[in-house]
Amino acid sequence: MNDSRRLPAVTIIDVAREANVSRATASRALAGYGRISPATRDKVHAVAKELGYRPNSLARAMRAGRTATIGLIVTDVANPFFAQATKAVTSTASELGYEVLVADTNEDERAERRAIRVFIEKRVDGLIVVPAPARPHDGQLEPAQAASTPLVLLDRRRADHHGASVTSDDFRSAVDAVSLLVSNGHKRIAMIDGNWASPGFTSRRPRTLGSAATERIDGFREGLKRSGLSTRPGWMLYASGREPYAAQAAAASMLGQADRPTALITNNSDIALAVVTVCQKLGLEIGTDLSLITFDDASWAAAFSPPISAVARPVAEMGQAAVRELLAQIGGQAPSAPIVLANNLIDRRSVGAPGNLRAPG
Repeated sequence: MNDSRRLPAVTIIDVAREANVSRATASRALAGYGRISPATRDKVHAVAKELGYRPNSLARAMRAGRTATIGLIVTDVANPFFAQATKAVTSTASELGYEVLVADTNEDERAERRAIRVFIEKRVDGLIVVPAPARPHDGQLEPAQAASTPLVLLDRRRADHHGASVTSDDFRSAVDAVSLLVSNGHKRIAMIDGNWASPGFTSRRPRTLGSAATERIDGFREGLKRSGLSTRPGWMLYASGREPYAAQAAAASMLGQADRPTALITNNSDIALAVVTVCQKLGLEIGTDLSLITFDDASWAAAFSPPISAVARPVAEMGQAAVRELLAQIGGQAPSAPIVLANNLIDRRSVGAPGNLRAPG
């Protein structure tokens, strides 16, 4: 006769005892948060597998007064960078037993405040926020701070947030991009940013720019300065991020003149695509008549002819780091110092020696 009695389920206490660690350490190792040595984490996972431990995520969340959900607020989910970041955050959170609620603010600080309030009302355990451009100290993050909700900023920092953030080293990458162009003989170097909040484009620096855009622009200027160059009037333009053809209009105004730059840095792949479109209309060849480097290595950049040189940012690693930092805070740890990851400048055939500066066709 078969014995229908079941053995007691393996608990986290059993895993901790067998691994010779505390229950708290075993919990952090299995949940993937907190500062635990790789050796200890691997040991706890091996013991859990050997014992057949199966965590009850719902029960664990209820005991801790949590919902096992986090909120992710991005500024443009259709942007290739933020689409990849969203995928990295959701997949990492899922692996660690959390669901993700996503909100898209379309670079609107009012929509961001609303999304924060809604997520807090839904009792998310924490927030990952890509902050929309806004004036310093405008209280954009106050709802989260007032509720003491664990918070991590992704891709951009804010002066009124002294907690955790995960960004990439865009200032250094912009300096390096200018250096690459100068090493190829360029002295007529321009940049187009795509974060202006108003329609069209302007040559006047906007007062509200995100930290990532600011660091790229400042790095661009610093790179020119180190090479004994300066920004010419009309060669540093700010195009609207909300108007589809603003970047094309900015590129056309810059490249449609006889006195035009021989090299251009764009602040994201959408602007780079607009530049490519304008060059085709003007009969200018990328890599010959105009050297081009873009931030964000979109999937089309390597397939284009010639392939577009790009500053590839570690988007997956940034999303993963943001989730792990947030879960550490949810677990009771203090926010860490700002996390800044290195970028990779990929030199492709869109960068060459200056051409003959033939007039646009």
